[in-house]
Amino acid sequence: MLFILTGDIQTGKTRWLQALVDDLTERGVPVAGVLAPGVWNLIDPDQVVYDKVGIDNVLLPGGERIEFSRRSDPPQTPAELREMLISANPAELRWKVSDDAIARVNAHLRRLTDEQRAALREARASKSGAGEAVAPEDAGTGAASDGAPARPGLLVVDELGRMEISRGEGLRDALTLLACGPTTRFPHAVVVVRDYLVIDVRRMLESAWGPAHVIEPGDAPRLAITSLMTDGEDTRTWQSRARTLHGCVGREALISAGYDIASDHGIAALTIRSVADACGVAVGTVYRHFATKSDLTVAVIERYFERTLRPEFCEANPQEDYVSYAMRMRDALRGVLDDFRASWLRDSDAIPPAELVAARERETHWMRHIQRGLAYVFDRDEGIDRDAIPDAMTSGDVADMTLAAVLDDLYGRCNAEVLLWAMRHSMYRDVTGASGAGAPEASGE
Repeated sequence: MLFILTGDIQTGKTRWLQALVDDLTERGVPVAGVLAPGVWNLIDPDQVVYDKVGIDNVLLPGGERIEFSRRSDPPQTPAELREMLISANPAELRWKVSDDAIARVNAHLRRLTDEQRAALREARASKSGAGEAVAPEDAGTGAASDGAPARPGLLVVDELGRMEISRGEGLRDALTLLACGPTTRFPHAVVVVRDYLVIDVRRMLESAWGPAHVIEPGDAPRLAITSLMTDGEDTRTWQSRARTLHGCVGREALISAGYDIASDHGIAALTIRSVADACGVAVGTVYRHFATKSDLTVAVIERYFERTLRPEFCEANPQEDYVSYAMRMRDALRGVLDDFRASWLRDSDAIPPAELVAARERETHWMRHIQRGLAYVFDRDEGIDRDAIPDAMTSGDVADMTLAAVLDDLYGRCNAEVLLWAMRHSMYRDVTGASGAGAPEASGE
């Protein structure tokens, strides 16, 4: 079975997983894969304030620890930390990842993949020789050194991010390992992802593993997984029992189910009952996390915009200037908003007014988010001639004007390319060397 461990940043996912790994190891359960513990710096001893300055990778089962990534600009004082938290922009790149570390971790994951594939081939050959069909869960039986069957173990991947899921970079061999699916040697896996990537990971891996179980750090999921790994329960029996354990089906599992419903059938089909049925729980479980249906709707819509807009606007390419970023933003927004209105807001007459308002509020929230990203990129664009910018005009003013033109473009009220072309030719010192410096195409209007 595949478990997707999720939550927002710095919510204790790795600490929870480390405790689970330690518990299972003490019980003799094999655990293989990679953990990603944080590296913390004590910057205020009086208030016991820590700041995360890096991430290491621990290779399992051996325990080798590798320095994986470090912050490029860690704060050194409490005042610097407060300023960073106030001014931090999602577009900013703050982490330096070691290419050597990536190569070493991927090599470890490839070895695990080769072992999984060898076990699969061996099991299939054995079954074929006996004239028996081989199901995926029957493969990879493995054996201990004394010839006794190896105890079923747990694969751990901490964590999959945008590098792996969207760009095929980073720990790409983790996806290859997980694509092998369950075997008797490793019938279960825990994968750590950020909340807005849960949908993507499910869609990538459920064909190999079957329906994933979305969990968050807590006692109930830890006890449930421990019992699954140590009590010898079959997956179907465990799934039926786990649903009755308070805390095993959490907020993220409900949002993920709601996302599927809204994506397939529109927001009008999203109800407390439909989400409860999809998760196999009582409606009271949903109400423990969402006081009203509107609260559930807002959370699901928020996940849509996180999933579709964050990959485009939460990473700034150092080689991309302000105008190029704005043009990319316009093209991405057109696709996202068209899809949201056509697919999610279908049958809008059937959507309660309060939920339509919630949908518009989420759109507005992300527009503000994008505006801050524009201002951030403008401030850091070294190609802009600052002397050409009026003293009274701030980066926020430029971002507001740009976003307004882009939105008007999306509604067919103007051609934002004209403004972007004018910016290119008025703000930059070297227009001929800048990308996209040509004149805009005629709009026909």
